[in-house]
Amino acid sequence: FLFTTEGLRRIEVPSDAEFRGMHGDDVLLYLQSDWATGNETFNSGSLVSFDLPGFLAGRTLVRTIYQPEERTSFVSVMSAKDFIVVSTMENVQGRLTIFHSEGDKWMEDPVPVPEFGTVSLVSSDDQTDDYFFSFSNPVTPATLYYGDGSKITVLKKQKEYFNSEGIEVNQYEAISKDGTAIPYFV
Repeated sequence: FLFTTEGLRRIEVPSDAEFRGMHGDDVLLYLQSDWATGNETFNSGSLVSFDLPGFLAGRTLVRTIYQPEERTSFVSVMSAKDFIVVSTMENVQGRLTIFHSEGDKWMEDPVPVPEFGTVSLVSSDDQTDDYFFSFSNPVTPATLYYGDGSKITVLKKQKEYFNSEGIEVNQYEAISKDGTAIPYFV
């Protein structure tokens, strides 16, 4: 619901869609089920934007920001001034992507995070393009990064408890009896 000068108005979105914030005039929604609106269907697991002023004016405009593939999934989202930062899992590896709204589409730019680890969004500022995330993997202690949309910088790293020089993390897959590929790290 939205409080307007005419009183409460129901926002016409699926009841199981998760509100994930705002970016400008767009409501960010994480879909828990397929959503058919107009001539389009937006898939469960997708992150979409919903144009709130357009809805209030009688037009429904929904745009896909992120749609998962077979071995990917949405994790979280943060809004900065000129873009949003989306955290995803791709074959059990953390990924970050910056999405810019351009016309009727969201354009994506991958953020070059280290491989084979966990990426967690920490904080952002919707008045600037500043954002923070953490990264860790079996040989890299938790590390805090700062990003501004053009580069990322290490700000702080937890103490290293062993010398990881020369140690690599590699990903492999085991195939189960039913043919499912199960990723693991060594």
